[in-house]
Amino acid sequence: FRCPIPRWTPLESHMAVRSGFADLGKWVSDERDIYADYKEHIGGPARTVVNVWLLGVSLFQRRSGSCRFADMQISQPGAGTLKL
Repeated sequence: FRCPIPRWTPLESHMAVRSGFADLGKWVSDERDIYADYKEHIGGPARTVVNVWLLGVSLFQRRSGSCRFADMQISQPGAGTLKL
């Protein structure tokens, strides 16, 4: 979905990968094909990835919360892996 903040709406899209309480309090692991996600949800081939943001958002629900991310990697076949 397009960013709900008006200034950012034309610039970025969001994709919910995980939602709900099922994994609350647990470390979880995900692996995504960013190119395929873009093609399916935004449309057309992605030319370049500019940013990948991982967000834990409670602002719009007017609640509070916290999240942590660890051991992140971005890789491209034949180009190696970038550890973040």
